[in-house]
Amino acid sequence: MVCRVASAQTPAATSPDSAQPTSQSLSYYSAPSPSDWQFEPTLSGGYSNVHFNGNNAIPYNPQGGYIDLNVYAKMPSYDSPIIGLGISTTGNWDDYTISYPTAPFYRSFSADTNMTSAEVRVAFPFGLPSADHGFYCLPRIGIGALLDNFTVGQPYYGYPNYYFGADTNHTGWGVEVRPDIEIGYRINRFNIGCEASCMAAWGNFGKLGNLTTELRVGLVIGYRF
Repeated sequence: MVCRVASAQTPAATSPDSAQPTSQSLSYYSAPSPSDWQFEPTLSGGYSNVHFNGNNAIPYNPQGGYIDLNVYAKMPSYDSPIIGLGISTTGNWDDYTISYPTAPFYRSFSADTNMTSAEVRVAFPFGLPSADHGFYCLPRIGIGALLDNFTVGQPYYGYPNYYFGADTNHTGWGVEVRPDIEIGYRINRFNIGCEASCMAAWGNFGKLGNLTTELRVGLVIGYRF
């Protein structure tokens, strides 16, 4: 006679912890995208040509140079336009001489003018073919206040055949508008390019007049943060 013993198998007990699905936390790191930026400071400088509409014969050098510091801020919900704040200065310096008519002598005079402006700027960037890498174009317009200062030495004739000199100084304010266009190349967050602008300002510029215009051509570099 064969006896068979049936053994009951009980399922393994499960704990509350093992009943829950295993949860794993994975951490990923990726470098910020070139399009993920908040601020972009830029620095530019180059050639400046300034003209005033004053009718008085005050000598000054229209050719000089400029330096411009600008910071752009990206808007939260869209890529264009972007808002910027710029501060720039223009300097035009010159020395000229007046020779005495009947003597081998001369007298030197200075003619120094400079302008400093602060602008609120609105720019409309677009890329060719991408706004993050490659060639780009950045048209913009700036509106702000301008401070003008000049010191010009003026000769006047004195008998017999002698030139005296007196400095003419003036500091005045104005309101200015500056359209600008920038074309360059962007490599990830860094960009380099060239810019051209034409400014018109209205204000009190003393004997130099009440209207000034400025043409700028220069180089610009920037980096996005």
